[in-house]
This record gives sequence, structure tokens and C-alpha cells, in this order.
Amino acid sequence: MDAAPTSYAAFPQIAPLGAPASMRVRVKVSDPTRAIQLRDYFRRLGLFCALANDIGTVEAECPPGSDLQRITREELDGYLDGWAKTNRVPVQLQ
Repeated sequence: MDAAPTSYAAFPQIAPLGAPASMRVRVKVSDPTRAIQLRDYFRRLGLFCALANDIGTVEAECPPGSDLQRITREELDGYLDGWAKTNRVPVQLQ
């Protein structure tokens, strides 16, 4: 099995930059070594995501046309807050 892509550009189906802001998140992880874990968590939730070019940042968005597009920004924030508390890793939405 091939390794999961780590570049955001590896997802050609991701919506263009004009996608609604509520469907996209950019998160800075205080411990950059844990960014991969956050990326994997978002993927398990069904989001498109990848590590950003700046170390310790994860970008994620809901797949176009999926049921996840009905998810609200508050729900995404709740998932992120739960991950941060469970893993004891502070994060910052950008």
C-alpha cells in the first residue's frame, strides 16, 4: 500500500480557494510532531486534509458533494477541540 500523500496539492479534487470558509479549516499544532496525528484524525472523520507547507499546520475541508458538506464550522471546531483535549496538544485555528 502506498503511503498517504502529505502535500495538500496531492488532492486535485479539493475545492478551489473560493470554497465556503465554513467548510475549510487551517490548524496550527503547538507540537509540530503531532500534526500527522491530527491529519489522520481528520481523515478518519472523512475530511480531505494534508500537512501544509509550514511545519505543524494541517489544512482540511469537507469533500465536495459529500454528506459532510452539511457539517457546520461549529461541529468541526468541536471535533478539533475534542482532539486537542484528548491528546493534550494545544491547537490554533488560523
